[in-house]
Amino acid sequence: MDEVKLKKKVLVAEDDPCSFNILKRTFSLQGWEVDGAANGLEALEKLKVNHYDVLMTDLIMPVMNGMKLIERIRTEVKQIPLIILFSAFDDPDMRKRAYELGVFEFFGKPIDFKKLFKRLFEGLKSHGAPSAAKPKEVFSMPQKTIDSSKSKSPFFGVVITSSTGGPQTLNRLFSNLVLSENWSGFLVQHGPAWALNAIAQRISDDFGLKVLMVQDSMKIESKTLYVAPGNLHTIIDSKSFCFKLINGPLENSVRPAADPLFRSAAAVFGAKCIAVVLSGLGRDGAQGAKVVSDWGGDVLIQDPSTAVAPYMPRAAMETCKNFDLVSIDEMGKTIDRRVLESSNKAFAKASL
Repeated sequence: MDEVKLKKKVLVAEDDPCSFNILKRTFSLQGWEVDGAANGLEALEKLKVNHYDVLMTDLIMPVMNGMKLIERIRTEVKQIPLIILFSAFDDPDMRKRAYELGVFEFFGKPIDFKKLFKRLFEGLKSHGAPSAAKPKEVFSMPQKTIDSSKSKSPFFGVVITSSTGGPQTLNRLFSNLVLSENWSGFLVQHGPAWALNAIAQRISDDFGLKVLMVQDSMKIESKTLYVAPGNLHTIIDSKSFCFKLINGPLENSVRPAADPLFRSAAAVFGAKCIAVVLSGLGRDGAQGAKVVSDWGGDVLIQDPSTAVAPYMPRAAMETCKNFDLVSIDEMGKTIDRRVLESSNKAFAKASL
């Protein structure tokens, strides 16, 4: 717990005095400034007028519960803190709903404080970071010795990244998206392995898509959505057209990270690559999207005003020179249209 030494400020929303005092004492011993709220409504009013690095909120509270508090934060608070939800009731459906609302982490009571501060350190490192040092790359770009407009891939590759707010964002994306023989999708969603498996299964069940969790050496096929597994970076090998899973260092404070996948996809698909950056904290996907653009591909960035967490889209906007800003409800149709238009152009050129 010695990793968090900076003078950070936490708001603890907890109606139980004993639990609040334990949290206050623990954070204070770590050098944090602690403020408290006895219910969700009180917490919301404080968040509107004060800046906090972290919100720790109980689920069950009088006046306004933790879930309702988080829902209202997303529409009423300008500076959204890193949100930790905790509860004595650890229900899978409740966890799912919490992550959909953009909760960074969910803890059952009693809280494991060692794990809590470890996750806080990881989250604060990327949460709203205005800049970041160049990461140690898992996959280094090869020299651009080929015409990127002449990719050997028989279909397009659409690389997608999302983080905080990802589950609900992906639901809105795939409700307007049709996989075809012309392309395949590659998704990096930040989160633990169990959550990623659940997300992949839900997308498959809800939208009737062929969804596969990436496995090492798996060959890529069209009309498939591939989901990067937890705690491993996913890259595409340009020679074998197969996946490689790498247990490399964190990039942008996360693993899996989007940047390694995006960089490798740029080299494989060239102008047949589309990078999509969705809701999330930090800067993951920004540098990779620029590489995709540099290799002739397209970059689509979710309009930050439609994002649960606007930081990843904003970082991509700052990093890329060429991109299209798209609302989340138009993103699926835009991807379909872009693939179709590019496919028609390629077909016309080949017919000449």
